[in-house]
Amino acid sequence: MNKILLIAASIFMVFISFMTAQESGSKISVQAGMTLFPNPEAGPDVLVEFPFSVNRTDFEFLPIDSQVPGVRAAIYAEIIVTDTLGSPVDSSSTYFYTMAADTVAARMNKMRLFNKLFLMLKPGVYKGKLNIIDVSTKRSGAMLYDRIEIPPITTGRLSLSSLELAIQIKVVDENYKGNPRLVKNDREVIPNPMGIFSEEDTLIYTYAELYGLAYDSTQKEDFKISYQINRADGAAMDEGAFSNHNYGDITMTKPGPSAVITNVLPFHGQPGRYDIVLTASDPKYGQTATAGRRFIVVPKTGYQPPAVVYRMKNPLDTAGVPTISNLIHYLLSPSELAVFNTLNDSGKVRYAIQFFKDHDPTPGTGENEYLNQAFARYDYAIEHFSSDHLAKNGWRSDRGRVLMQYGFWDERDEEIVPEKELGPIIENTDTKTRIAPVMGRPWERWYYRNVQSGILFIFEDISGFGEFRLVHSTATGEIYNKEWDTYIKDHNLEIY
Repeated sequence: MNKILLIAASIFMVFISFMTAQESGSKISVQAGMTLFPNPEAGPDVLVEFPFSVNRTDFEFLPIDSQVPGVRAAIYAEIIVTDTLGSPVDSSSTYFYTMAADTVAARMNKMRLFNKLFLMLKPGVYKGKLNIIDVSTKRSGAMLYDRIEIPPITTGRLSLSSLELAIQIKVVDENYKGNPRLVKNDREVIPNPMGIFSEEDTLIYTYAELYGLAYDSTQKEDFKISYQINRADGAAMDEGAFSNHNYGDITMTKPGPSAVITNVLPFHGQPGRYDIVLTASDPKYGQTATAGRRFIVVPKTGYQPPAVVYRMKNPLDTAGVPTISNLIHYLLSPSELAVFNTLNDSGKVRYAIQFFKDHDPTPGTGENEYLNQAFARYDYAIEHFSSDHLAKNGWRSDRGRVLMQYGFWDERDEEIVPEKELGPIIENTDTKTRIAPVMGRPWERWYYRNVQSGILFIFEDISGFGEFRLVHSTATGEIYNKEWDTYIKDHNLEIY
């Protein structure tokens, strides 16, 4: 049971992190969790899901179009995972809409939005941050993961994934029109990210995956599962607290070496904290595996309302022609850009739609990750690199251009050149660009380890007022400066 207690403690720490984030003034309320699926058949990496939910009323709704009735809000979500020292490891993002008939309907209270982000992570210990951004207002909220522990994948014996709690689970078919991110193994799983239930709830949905079954396709064999719910404080269960807290053995037929386990359990809980444990056993070899997690029952006044159903939409639907032109500007080749600039507004829109469709890495899934990444880079550049918030010209800056073309860096350092290390200022009189490190000036170094076998960019604040210009790079076709190259090598700042 030590493993179960560790899992329960991890869930509780996530809850504490959420409460801390709320108390620190996050403008958008975020509930988020984490589930692990260490499937040995999928390789050495572990699928990690980050389910989250937000209040629909936290977002600004705008008219869809003069010809289309209704309003909608645009939402950007990203998960950034680092090692324990803060160095980037991996990230994932999504961009989605929620719609309503009008602004009155949009402000209805008992509405929450549910979604999920995914990463494949190697066994180890990490930290993470989930960011939620209202694309219209740029208001944001976050969930901090102080410790993400990915255990090694178990092979050669029975094992379970994390036990996921859900608000609803239903089987879907090829006509499914909802959010594909919430579908796995032909089931739509509306997550309960933090395991918060109301004392008025009567059902609890569970999802888990079982790996390592002793399977023989020539024989029909069974395995067994059971559920147990206990008070987290160790106290005896009050009479009537649950319609049934020990659900007994359930026999299931082995579908293969792995199995999906979904159940809906009769549930009626008094306010408090509880632990739920799933036990699976394979009688053929006498092996047993367990998975557990903690959940919370709150008074009915603290009830979290059910899911809002929404459909994934193309973010270009609400982008104006200027935004589309800015977004695609640095992604096109010179010849493509020349053609694009000759088109009228409707032609530019059609061109952009086809361009992003052609670059969709997963065509037919209903989501274009390439387009989502382009919007994420564009929004980041405007937010962080603009000369002022009204100008929204960060995408035009040197840093914005590099971000749009090469993506987010693997490492980013900020430095100030020590005054005693350098001689006089060297300046290009034609472009007024510093062409050697200038004492006392801030500068940034961006590393890309998987582009052109490793490249870096150097941006220097040439004016001293945040106007960072690209002064050196090792990327093919970018500006190269001998003085900066020497400085980088002399100070052991190269990519290794």
